[in-house]
Amino acid sequence: MGKTASLYNCAMAVIRDAQLCSTIVAQMRRGEGLPSPDVVSYSLALAKAFAAELPQADKLLRWAQEEAQGARSKGGVGRLLRRRGKVLPFSRKDPKGKHMLELLVPGLKVLVEDEETLFVSKPAGVLVHPVKGTPNSEVTLCDAVLKHYGVDGVSSIGEYPSIVHRLDKGTSGVMCLAKTDTAHAMLVSSFFRRETKKTYHAIV
Repeated sequence: MGKTASLYNCAMAVIRDAQLCSTIVAQMRRGEGLPSPDVVSYSLALAKAFAAELPQADKLLRWAQEEAQGARSKGGVGRLLRRRGKVLPFSRKDPKGKHMLELLVPGLKVLVEDEETLFVSKPAGVLVHPVKGTPNSEVTLCDAVLKHYGVDGVSSIGEYPSIVHRLDKGTSGVMCLAKTDTAHAMLVSSFFRRETKKTYHAIV
């Protein structure tokens, strides 16, 4: 996210008028010297549009999906994830009462799941998503989610499907994953507006 886009996002975070936020995103999308909207821009506008029941919410959601799809294609993320899905050494064991994600990512614990969201406890040593150079022997959280739910079973408005936020590879902790684009937007907006409370523990 560029510095200029970040300034616009900060402004939208405190603007109460949902219609005004939708207008700002529309102007950013047209260009006219303004930065392109990112997932935070769309999420902030979508969260306000949903709350106000604005008819523009559907258009904003479609724009967010198109923007993310274009970014994944341009950056090669979509191609990377598809290739990894074909070669990764996923577990083929019977889950036997365990959540399949807990088999695909050793040490992972599924905490809460509903139709729109998934909360997991990520162990240290697990990457949230792959990057260029990530070994094909290393299953990331994003890889496992796509393997279990499929690309149509998770959100698609972020750079990486389902991924709302990140934790470093060496950090363990709770992660929020989105199964729908609506949930993704609401969660990203909540994080950006500091409505989500985070607690960190360090061993020294």
